[in-house]
Amino acid sequence: MNDRNTKTIVIDEKIAPYIKKLFELASTGNYSYSKLSKELYSMGLRGKRSGKALVKAQLVRTLNNPFYYGDIARNGKIYAGKHKPIITKELFNKVQHILGFVKRPSHSKYDFVFRGPMKCGHCGSHITAETKTKKSGKKYTYYHCTNGKKKCSNVKYLSEATIQDYYVKAFEKIRIPKSIVEFTRKALLDSSKEEREFRELQIKQLITRYTKLENYIDKSYEDKLDGLIEPYEWSRKNQKYKDEQEEITIKIDTLRDANTAYMMEGVKLMEVANSASELFPQMDKEDKRELISLVLSNPVIKNSSVEYNYKKPFDMFIEMDDLDKWRRTRDSNPRMSHPITNFPS
Repeated sequence: MNDRNTKTIVIDEKIAPYIKKLFELASTGNYSYSKLSKELYSMGLRGKRSGKALVKAQLVRTLNNPFYYGDIARNGKIYAGKHKPIITKELFNKVQHILGFVKRPSHSKYDFVFRGPMKCGHCGSHITAETKTKKSGKKYTYYHCTNGKKKCSNVKYLSEATIQDYYVKAFEKIRIPKSIVEFTRKALLDSSKEEREFRELQIKQLITRYTKLENYIDKSYEDKLDGLIEPYEWSRKNQKYKDEQEEITIKIDTLRDANTAYMMEGVKLMEVANSASELFPQMDKEDKRELISLVLSNPVIKNSSVEYNYKKPFDMFIEMDDLDKWRRTRDSNPRMSHPITNFPS
């Protein structure tokens, strides 16, 4: 924001966290513009005038603007700014490459679904991919170590179909019986009762304030008609009241969304993970990467196979077949005292 008193640019503390989150999400490579818009909307970000989710053009304009890491673009040139940055230049550059604002090397011509999340389990280098065409004309994609550190003695080629089979098998091991899902659903509802009541109280207070502002708007208009207030003063007050109403509307929407999200996010994650092995082969590339990132960590190609770890809380559900066994597993670990505790945020 422009600070008229100091004639400097200062950070808008209300909007800056959304900007930072936008770049962080975009840098993962797991979000389309549509998903970025929906994610930010669910967090409470709305268009200032429309009150709706941001459109692609707004996201592109924001993600391509060096202003947020501290520079200023003017007439096709970049100048150093004096304002405090919201993100690092490294994060900005990463987003530019991932979203294609900067031309990628020729080997990135194809969008290879499994290249990003994996590394070589022998030397730690990144995994690259290439497409080969058989004499029959059929194309196959193979993945292998880039040998970027020039010390890998185990550069093996794995087909995309083989890697997908490993991920399907990983998801098949996750078994979450309905009894556990229902147990978690009930625990979530019970644990969120006090929070929901507090949110409802906040919503009620915000609605009361909104109504009061509406009365102020009506009263100031009557004062204007009666000549009790100057037109410019009426315009200033009217805009002030309406701006506050817009903020209240956003807060109410956020609180209502949070109620639902808090209660059901854990259950939805469980249900998706439970059917992941069936869903995975039919997913598009973006959704496959997102599911891998959600459930698994540190996937590597090693000894001509794919190795990985399960993220919390999915590590609790490996080949789990009954509620009592699962509860004993949780009780044996004091950090698992609540079903929602270990779900990713």
